[in-house]
Parts: sequence; C-alpha cells; structure tokens
Amino acid sequence: MNSIDLNGRSAVITGGASVGQGFETVMAQVCAQTLGCDYRNVRVVHGRTDRIEFGIGAHASRATVMTANAVAAAAANVRAKALDMAAVLLQADKSELDIRDGVVRRRGAATGPSISLAKVAQALRPTAKTRGARAPGLFADGWFETDHQVYPYGNQFCVAKLDPDTGAVTIEKYLVAYDIGRAINPTLVRGQIMGGFAQGLGGALYEEFLYDERGEPLSVSLADYLIPTIKEMPPVEILLAEDAPSPRNPLGIKGAGESGIAPVGAAIAAKASAADSCVVTIAVGFACWQSRANSAGSSARLLATRVAAMRVVSGASSLHMAAPSLSASRPSTSAKFASLNSSRTAVASARAPSTLCAPSSRNSRLPICARCSRPAQRVVAKPSRSAASDTGNCP
Repeated sequence: MNSIDLNGRSAVITGGASVGQGFETVMAQVCAQTLGCDYRNVRVVHGRTDRIEFGIGAHASRATVMTANAVAAAAANVRAKALDMAAVLLQADKSELDIRDGVVRRRGAATGPSISLAKVAQALRPTAKTRGARAPGLFADGWFETDHQVYPYGNQFCVAKLDPDTGAVTIEKYLVAYDIGRAINPTLVRGQIMGGFAQGLGGALYEEFLYDERGEPLSVSLADYLIPTIKEMPPVEILLAEDAPSPRNPLGIKGAGESGIAPVGAAIAAKASAADSCVVTIAVGFACWQSRANSAGSSARLLATRVAAMRVVSGASSLHMAAPSLSASRPSTSAKFASLNSSRTAVASARAPSTLCAPSSRNSRLPICARCSRPAQRVVAKPSRSAASDTGNCP
C-alpha cells in the first residue's frame, strides 16, 4: 500500500522483506519515481504483520522483481487519485497535469498554478467538502502477479595462478558481466554482486566442514572454518548491462541475488580442470547462464558479452570473432567492454601471446577453436618454451 499523509510525506507498506540488500532504498526509489516526489520523503515499512498480512520474504531473487512492481502499481494508483483531485482544485483537465518534486502543476510549465501533494491529501480528508463523492484519503493498494520467473544472464571470467609446488590457487583477476534488465540502483546491485562473489569464492576454495574419525566436528569456529578476508579478495571488475529488459514485468527488471555467487564455483572449477599438469601456471575460464525466454535477442547479446569480456581479460589482439550486432539506439554491451578494454593492460596475452586458442564463428553459442575444433572454453598459458614447441597448445 502507498499513502500520502497531510504533510505530504509518502509511506510504503509492503509484504517484502529486507536482509541487508538495500531493499528500503530501492522501494523508496520506485515509489518516488512513479509518484513524482523525492525518495527521501518516502518511508518504507516492511515485516509488520499487523499492517499487512501477505508477504513473500526475501529469497530467490524476488524481492525487487515482485515487490518493486507492486510498489509501482500502488504509487501509480495514488498518482491517478491525486491528479483527479488536483484537477478540480486547479480547474484544469487532469491529462494536462503532472507531478514533479511533490507538486502538481501543468505539464511542461515551470511556473503557474500549482498545488502540493500535502494540500491534495488535505482536500481528501473525510470531512473535506472538496472531496465530493471520492473515497477519503490519499492512499491505494497495488498488486503484482506473474505466471513465470525472469531469466537474467551473464558471464564470469577468472584469471588464476596455481603454485605447482603447494597447489595453492591465487585469483589474480576476476570479471563479472551481468545484464540485469534494468538497474534501479546500480550501486546496490554492484555491492550485492561483490558480496555474492566473496561468498562463492569461500565456498570454492576455503570453506569446509571437517570431522574427525569419531564424527566430532573440527570446524567449530572461524579460526577453523575459513572464509575469505580482504587479503584473499582479488580485484573484481563488474560490468553491468541493461540491454535486455525483462518482458515479464512492467519495470523490466531481473533478479540479482544469484548473479554473484552461482557461477563462481564453476569458473574456478574450470581452472582446476585446466591445471592437471604442474606446468600450468595461469588458466582463464568462464561460467555463464542465459535467458531462455528472450531467444534470439538475448543469445546475441550473450555472445557479444562473452566475446568482449574475454577480450578484456586476455587481450583484444589475441581474439577475433564476429559478434552479432546490437541495437544502435543505446550503448551496447560490447561497446561498454571495448571502452573499458582500451584503458587496461592485457593479462593473459602479455604472459603467453602464442598459447591462445584461435576461435571460429561456426557456433554462435560457443567459440570453437579453428585448429582443434574443440570448444575454446578456457585459455591456458604455460611457461615459455621454444617457438617450435609452442604450437598445438589447444585446451
């Protein structure tokens, strides 16, 4: 439910829940943008079963997808009710009115007759004569229902170093490319992805439940159950794209909860599978998940994202693939990667320029090595040897 009190302040009462992901800020932003007021004047109330009896919690990347669309629907209903009342007070057609910064005025006019949302709320009090036959109070409910989940997609790339003597794995560089459809608050999305990556890194390399021969737990404290600290966190680049808004909700948003953690284990496992020999010192691999709902458009964007991100990590001079063209109406994902790549130092290509697989464009879903006809899923750099022995190092 969304309401405006007699002082012009907005309140959102929702069945969603916050677990520290910035839920309140995002809901306030959605309400303010839809209603036409400052988000700092929006108070978000959640977890109050005495105020709202229905709730969805915060899990499975549904907090923003479900709750934000419901908040937008409630705010739109309040906006329509406010404009209807303001049209009477300003003696104007409601189609000519707009709400900006909590003030109703004629659309496109910086000056002239206007009225604040506080005055509109006062005009809708139960005892106000200006209310007429309208329902008292400036508030409304909003619901959002969907019969299907949304499908985000992206890539994760990792540059890892393996110590052949100790088997220690060091993540030297990590890149996350993710299309969220629409980022309501990009800073919060990046923070959630970074936190998810840290958790995924711990699960892949550090965290483990250990027991002795009698079944007694050995991982009983954080001294025994290792988690990544700032020392173990590598530089992480996050490239956030909004090229493919979801068609399954009015805001076009997708979930972000699993985007950071889910592919980390697969990306690091690709390094482990490439590091069977002790001569392997660096391996680059990726894990990806893609939309099954947006078919051709999303597949094209996924491929462009994959190719461009691989160039960022391994060096543009070593990879050549014709990526599907994207719409010129907005900055494409590949353009964002290209601009970022121009200011970076190539990592893998600088260390082993002659050991990269040469991709072919025969398969639009997965790069194929032109020499060995195997999927070019990882790039392996080995210690320098003679030029004659450097041929045929396909993964």
